[in-house]
Amino acid sequence: MKVLYISQPYFFDMDLSLVQSLSKKVDLYYLFDLQIYALNSPALTIENLPESAGIFQASLINEFNDFSDFLQLDKTAVICRTSKKTYAISNIKLQNQITDLVKNLDPDIIHCNNFLTFHFLKLLLQNRKPIIQTIHDPFPHSGENSYRDFLLRKLNYSFIKKKILLNFTQREEFIRSNNFNKSDIYSSSLGPYTYLSKYAKPEQQKTGTNNILFFGRISKYKGIDYLIQAVKKLQEDIPDIKLTIAGKGEFWFDVTDLEDSENFEIINQFISTEKLVELLQANELVVCPYTDATQSGVIMTAYAFCKPVIATNVGGLAEMVENNVTGILVGARNVKQLSEAIKKLLTDRTKLNTLKENIKKQYFEGSHSWDARAEELIKIYSNVIFK
Repeated sequence: MKVLYISQPYFFDMDLSLVQSLSKKVDLYYLFDLQIYALNSPALTIENLPESAGIFQASLINEFNDFSDFLQLDKTAVICRTSKKTYAISNIKLQNQITDLVKNLDPDIIHCNNFLTFHFLKLLLQNRKPIIQTIHDPFPHSGENSYRDFLLRKLNYSFIKKKILLNFTQREEFIRSNNFNKSDIYSSSLGPYTYLSKYAKPEQQKTGTNNILFFGRISKYKGIDYLIQAVKKLQEDIPDIKLTIAGKGEFWFDVTDLEDSENFEIINQFISTEKLVELLQANELVVCPYTDATQSGVIMTAYAFCKPVIATNVGGLAEMVENNVTGILVGARNVKQLSEAIKKLLTDRTKLNTLKENIKKQYFEGSHSWDARAEELIKIYSNVIFK
């Protein structure tokens, strides 16, 4: 089976492990759309682009060579853009090159990881190959519903009927709200972001601390304000508790009172992969206090280091955090439950270590591994191709 997998910088951390596992089982070609405004993204920072726009073999761009253990570089092509404008002459020419590439490759199926932008309009108009798309956010997050997002969804839903959600919880609502055919909507899930292990330094690993971590883009739906309240409640019982908040974005509340506190550290900037790994190794657990969600790459990043996760029971997070097995689930906006869960894991090291071992067994050896995810996807591909 020949598969063309199309993705973009925001999902490169997910792609690495998935492409590695899929490549063992199918003839996989990876097409990476490198937008000029996304040169800093999870797992990948591009320092020097080719001077002219075009589609290049990945080995010609130095940063991709660092991932040769995960990607077959001779089967990986990178779309390099030099303009942000959709209808710039260089991007119009790229539309033709993309269409020609797909025609010459002649895949059995095309798998798009998230929405295709208007840069792919010609491909969508001319494509006659079976095509399926992973939808990362079935519904826009709170406060992030824009007209551009509406147009992108409309474009993609008009041309791509077959879709994969990364959770089962939202499947029925997604079908009902968009009036989709049930047989066109599949469900899958994420595995741990195993590529991160290449950045790990054994001497940085710290255990027995009372350090907890929130990381990711700062946005209102992430519920950081509730997490801060929970940690403040615990300062008397666990005086050396420390919450690190790492990520770029604007806070919607005042954090000046945290700046001189030994119990809090705010790193409000883009977090490099090396720094993220350092933080994961220095903290005992990760907290995702989201007020709404779909699935979360943050959880799969934490699991890459077998770090238990405390998460709110929203969206598909309950499928990723098995309560009292790989972490603890709490109610959204519930400061009391959040503080109790943190206290439970920091004061019961036997429980904490059991959760770590459970993550290792399930996500590196068992049914949640990337190899298992790849087998699941191949069954979906076969169903789409031969249906």
